[in-house]
Amino acid sequence: MSDICLDTLFLTDEELANARQCVERMAYFMWQDGGCPDGQADRFWRSAERKWIAYYYVPHREYTPAGELTELSPEELGGKQPSWTTRGKIGAGLR
Repeated sequence: MSDICLDTLFLTDEELANARQCVERMAYFMWQDGGCPDGQADRFWRSAERKWIAYYYVPHREYTPAGELTELSPEELGGKQPSWTTRGKIGAGLR
């Protein structure tokens, strides 16, 4: 299992707080869809966290040849600004 989680990402405090809110909402909906099982909160949180990282964080980043993680430029994104850098609104599509 990977050690990557929200706390290990390159996020400002505001971006991290917004990401946690999005993950919490996602986890809650996943928990409801799963039948509201008792004692499964961590499982749904980790699943929602991995989903958020995959869909809202990773697509706008790449590794340089030196192995450094960098943000893609708007030109590399086809002129689009990633939602997580727009006024700190991470995962704006979930709102």
